[in-house]
Amino acid sequence: MPRPPKYTDEELLEEIRRLSERLDRSPLLKRDMNEYGKHRAKTYQDRLGSWSNAVDAAGFARAGDGIPRATRCVSIV
Repeated sequence: MPRPPKYTDEELLEEIRRLSERLDRSPLLKRDMNEYGKHRAKTYQDRLGSWSNAVDAAGFARAGDGIPRATRCVSIV
């Protein structure tokens, strides 16, 4: 029998928002969550289907090509 989750989905999403504000960027990368967050990115994937779904549910738009916006801008210049 699976154990009940320790955190609600909303608590997980709030951590994405908190970390995004702390790091002053969005969307966050999995690596950001793994390094600085309270939960591993895998937790979000397991609960919400994918990291992208978690970022969307937290209210952030993803870069269309999956490359962080700041990196994409630097590459164009």
